[in-house]
Amino acid sequence: MNFIDVGFSNYVDASKIIFVSQVDSAPIKRMIKNAKEENRFIDVTQGRKARSIIYSACGDEIVLTQVTVLPSTIVSRMKKVNPAFENLLMKSEVENELEI
Repeated sequence: MNFIDVGFSNYVDASKIIFVSQVDSAPIKRMIKNAKEENRFIDVTQGRKARSIIYSACGDEIVLTQVTVLPSTIVSRMKKVNPAFENLLMKSEVENELEI
């Protein structure tokens, strides 16, 4: 397991992360609301403004984690923990460019 710091000495297993997003879009806000209602939401902001949502697989459950770190910071920390992750990002970016 490779853990990354998501702020305030809280860590997430990088291999379980499905996606990282900003919190300001309506679909993400709906996901947060649903996750709270289903007790699948973890808020580690310590009362500060949330900047990111981490959507991760944890066994059979999907967990949403609200953090104060920017999505780009989380991704750069993931690259440091697992260099192969950078190759996946680059491959994904190339595929997106080909679709355009």
